[in-house]
Order: sequence, then C-alpha cells, then structure tokens
Amino acid sequence: MLAENDANQRTFVFDPAVYRLSAIKKAAYRFAGHFDVSIEQIDDGRVCVRMIAKSKLRPGMPEADDFSCEVLDQELREVLADETKNVRDLILAHTFSGLSVIDPTGEQADYRADPLKIVGNRG
Repeated sequence: MLAENDANQRTFVFDPAVYRLSAIKKAAYRFAGHFDVSIEQIDDGRVCVRMIAKSKLRPGMPEADDFSCEVLDQELREVLADETKNVRDLILAHTFSGLSVIDPTGEQADYRADPLKIVGNRG
C-alpha cells in the first residue's frame, strides 16, 4: 500500500494480490460519510483510492490516514468469513432444517410415530 498526501486529498494505492477489491470498497463505504471517495484500477492492475474531506475534520471524525487500517480490517474480516464459511453454513442448515444434521434418525422418522407419547398425554 502506497499513500500520497497533499492538503486536500489523500491517495492510496493497493495491490489486489494483497487486498481484495471488496475489502477496499467496504472500507471506502465506511469513510464515505466524511470523504468523497473514488476508486479506480490503474494500468498495472493496482487499485487507486482518492479521498477528499467533505468538510473540515473535527475531533472524533475518521482521518484519511486511518483508511489503510480500515482496509486491512475489512480484508481480515473477509479472510475470517472464508475460513468459517463451512461451519456457518452447517449451523444455518441445522437451525432452519428442524432436523438434526448430525443424527440421521430424523430423516428416516415416520410422522405418525409418537415415541414420546406426546399426543396421548394431552390433558
């Protein structure tokens, strides 16, 4: 990541082999409330992000220099999401199936069977 600065604008250049475009876009979105952000791919395939403050920065507002940390944060979130995708999919499948994904008994069960005698115990 290369950053260039002047009084009105910050320019960052990212290598797409290191940072995904989706992570850069997510970081840009987080800064879009305080900065005009433009994203473009330059000739060598790298991604150039230009940020111009919409107004004078005040305490508590993000600074353009924090952008590279936000891109890293978004990239790590995407890596973590990729690494945990199978577990999340299994949990979602289990949650919405109404059946046990691990115990195949539910898939072979007869809906007329009442092993816990639930229907007969209404009272």
